[in-house]
Amino acid sequence: MRIGFCGLGLIGSSLARVALAGGHQVVALDPDPEARVVAADLGAEGVDSPAGFAGCDLLALSGPTSVNVAVLRGLMADGPRVPCFDIGSVKTPITAVWAAEPAFPFVGTHPMAGSEKAGAGAGTVDLFRGAAWPVVVDAATDADTLAAVIDLITAAGAVAVPVTAAEHDRSVALVSHLPHVMAATLGAVVAESPERELALRLVAGSFRDATRVAGSPPERTAEFVSANAPDAAAVIREAARTLAAAAELVADQAALTRWLAVAHSLRAGYPDRDDVRDVAVADPVALRSLLLDVRDSGAAVVAHTPESVSLVGGRGA
Repeated sequence: MRIGFCGLGLIGSSLARVALAGGHQVVALDPDPEARVVAADLGAEGVDSPAGFAGCDLLALSGPTSVNVAVLRGLMADGPRVPCFDIGSVKTPITAVWAAEPAFPFVGTHPMAGSEKAGAGAGTVDLFRGAAWPVVVDAATDADTLAAVIDLITAAGAVAVPVTAAEHDRSVALVSHLPHVMAATLGAVVAESPERELALRLVAGSFRDATRVAGSPPERTAEFVSANAPDAAAVIREAARTLAAAAELVADQAALTRWLAVAHSLRAGYPDRDDVRDVAVADPVALRSLLLDVRDSGAAVVAHTPESVSLVGGRGA
């Protein structure tokens, strides 16, 4: 298979490494000279414009959300009409563009994996191993493109989670965008404190772990949080209310214990992935139908063959 990558940052270059390891040809476009050097070193073919993706079997729009939206608009208007998917952090903006011409072979996705590091040189072939990878599934989604994307996701060692764009954006505001803002909040509180120097000398694992993503490039974090502004703002305000309530509880040990127990129970109850069930699918259309049935339920695809899908979690199919 010949797979194009429009963008070779951390995520795009990592997936390109997966594709190359799987024996696929890789075609890459990125304006960054360093990314082009990395692509050449990996064995990818460089192109200078989206027109260079003509002839690809699949194209990953692997830049920031705003760039992916612009590239998809161009592909839909002027081509090439290559089956494509995006890996941006927010799904509503780009699926809204696709909805204007749902016959175009496009699938919206978002790997829930990353690093505080950035750039093509930071990519790794195992970045996605064990990660959830949401995939927007619609009745109009091109079935063959969907199947190809699912196969690439599982080849990367991730699990494909069928979703709607709206539910995806609300959920990632909770478990991705809010943590980035909370990490920045922790850092800002310490940075602006008179006790800053002593506090930093006393830093231990809890603070280091909680602020890890604050080491990400600020412009990268701002881009994806702003792209999901309504949902992100709502959960940030809820977090502020929750923190304010906690401030009123700290003098009451029993009440504080009950407040802490909610998160303790959530942490102990993360979904396991042991309940694998195989469901027969005769073709990509049957695969799409199955994923439509289980989307937004928490079900995930861990393996796919032309005859069956292995699912974990969610409701039964």
